[in-house]
Amino acid sequence: MFKELDKRVDFAIGLHLTPNERDLLERGQFAENSPSSISQTADFINLTPLFINIEVKRRHTDGDPMIQLAAWIAAEFNKRKVEGYSLEMPVFAIAIDGDLWELYIAYSESPLAANDYRLNFLGPFDMGNTKTYQGIFQILAVLCCLGRWGLGKYRQWVEKEILHKYRPVS
Repeated sequence: MFKELDKRVDFAIGLHLTPNERDLLERGQFAENSPSSISQTADFINLTPLFINIEVKRRHTDGDPMIQLAAWIAAEFNKRKVEGYSLEMPVFAIAIDGDLWELYIAYSESPLAANDYRLNFLGPFDMGNTKTYQGIFQILAVLCCLGRWGLGKYRQWVEKEILHKYRPVS
């Protein structure tokens, strides 16, 4: 019944950390019973800060790409909470259904209980399609904007909220 929730997303885009930053994270102490990871995975990308998650709906299937994206991103926000990282930074999700590309923004909202949060998704926002040159260039333009955001605002957040946590105290 929950077979779809047991998979990872198809693609992700994350930051390329410097060797010093990776060394810092590799030596880091993570929450008890939590994998040595800054994200929701314990695989080879466990020390890569991910900011765009992409799920492709396979042709001739009934699967909704948002089911997998929501499960994957919820796991990321849970990992943030377990490790004590800020929940304030949103994450982008891209659902590709055939030729249509749609963008979602996932963010947390803290209710009255300080220990809890609610995960919200804004969207879908049309990114373009692969049927026309104009649609393809529209997709590329959005991806470039997301990349600039990742290298700017998101990287600043990673430095402040994650990397700073593992720096040696002098």
